[in-house]
Amino acid sequence: MGLFTRLFRRDGKVNKNVVQVAFAQLSEWVQTQFVEVVGQKQLSSECASFFGKLREWKRVVEPHVIVFEERSVLSLKGGELDATVQVLAMMKRLLMMIPVEEMEIRRVRQFLRVFGAYGEMVLHKVEGSEFGHNAAFLRQKQELEREDVHLLLDELTRLQMILREFEQMMSESGMQTVELLFEKVELLSEVKEQEKKFVTKFQEKNERLKFAQQKKKEKEQEVAQLKLDPGYDVLREVYEQRTMLSDEQEKCQDEVFLYFGKIKNVLQLYAQQQGGNELVERYVADPLLGFLDDSGLAISHVLDHLKTGLMAGKFSFPAEDVNVFMGYGDKLESAYLQRLQLNLLRVKRELEVVEGSMRNRYFLFKIQDAEYRVEHFVKQIERLQEELSLMQEELQQQQLHFEREKYVFEQTVKVTLGKEMVIIV
Repeated sequence: MGLFTRLFRRDGKVNKNVVQVAFAQLSEWVQTQFVEVVGQKQLSSECASFFGKLREWKRVVEPHVIVFEERSVLSLKGGELDATVQVLAMMKRLLMMIPVEEMEIRRVRQFLRVFGAYGEMVLHKVEGSEFGHNAAFLRQKQELEREDVHLLLDELTRLQMILREFEQMMSESGMQTVELLFEKVELLSEVKEQEKKFVTKFQEKNERLKFAQQKKKEKEQEVAQLKLDPGYDVLREVYEQRTMLSDEQEKCQDEVFLYFGKIKNVLQLYAQQQGGNELVERYVADPLLGFLDDSGLAISHVLDHLKTGLMAGKFSFPAEDVNVFMGYGDKLESAYLQRLQLNLLRVKRELEVVEGSMRNRYFLFKIQDAEYRVEHFVKQIERLQEELSLMQEELQQQQLHFEREKYVFEQTVKVTLGKEMVIIV
């Protein structure tokens, strides 16, 4: 059967009563205990006797149910007929639940739970019906003097006594204990299966981590090898210069947008009052493009005209917009705009020169791509390590859960069967 027993030593003495059971054979071991209980308590014959009593009870009751059903159709109407038909239908269902053939012993307790609960429900239904209240209900005249007028009620009460007597015998036999062990074997198997699935997921994620670490190492080596190329230092200097110029260009562009963005309202109002001004409208639509295309800085004349007009009170613009405009002070002078435009154009030209000198762009892009890949794997490794850490904690919880259930099983065997056993996983 695949079961084995070893000797445990306690205080230097050999303990022959402790049984080791491999987890894979645990269900088989419980089946052995079940067979022992069945044999010791002669449960096979007890079950056969019990089902024999149920079939005998059915033979007594079924003919009466058929007669009552026929009489109800002939004698009753309306709600009284409906209520009686419902009671008799429940009786017929109860009778049909009694098995014709012998039942496997392990299924008997489940049958008892279902059959007993339904039988009790039918008993309460009959007690509350005319069958329980009216001694003459559905009886022929010649039957009125009989003592067994409450036949259905009496037979259902007798059925409950048969069930209780058998339930008590089953409880005393230890069958309930063995069934509990079968349930706990299923629980242990489910917990172990969940643990196995989790271990598989953990291992798969750990393999992904190892793969990411290997790819990161390869890309780092690739980057290091590329940087050994003699052209890398030159290209790096050019690239750094390009980055510096790009930053300077962006700063200049931001200054243009900020400058003309703040006085946009005044420029719009001025263009409207002038009946349209193409130059001003270009600046309002796209300040940077207007500024770069305005090689003579004609906008400075517009700003001078606006400043003079506002100081003389020629323009009636909102005070808030006027205050913003006039608050520019020296920045309204053409010298400021000339310096800004010259600086922007210079940076633009220098960038074009640098871009033209970056002929071996493929080499640079290759380095950048490899560095990006390194960063990608660094982030992936960090994420996987965090996930694995959480999974490690959850796996430990799963394993603790199994150990707890395993301990409960072993203690249940000890208390209920009086046997000491340990499960070997």
